[in-house]
Amino acid sequence: MYPPGPRGERRGAADPETPNRIQDRMEHEVRVNARGLSVPGPRLMATAALDRERPELMRVVVSNSAAADDVRSYLEGRGAAVEIDHVGDEFHVLARFPRE
Repeated sequence: MYPPGPRGERRGAADPETPNRIQDRMEHEVRVNARGLSVPGPRLMATAALDRERPELMRVVVSNSAAADDVRSYLEGRGAAVEIDHVGDEFHVLARFPRE
């Protein structure tokens, strides 16, 4: 059971914001670390990850823009909405797949 809240009320299964309920609302994200690989390595890693499971979200981290563009093209071809974020010297390719 959870400790009392700030006003002394008990928190737990009846509380709509318990960690279990928050976890249930979170989307399943698969992360692929393809740093340091050149084309077609990151795309092949993304393909292997998609063959293993069907995520709602996939994040592929790559080290160069050519790899990011290659992964984006591949994931868009698989029906995902894709965006690329440039974070420091890395590129994060974030793909959102439609729910089936």
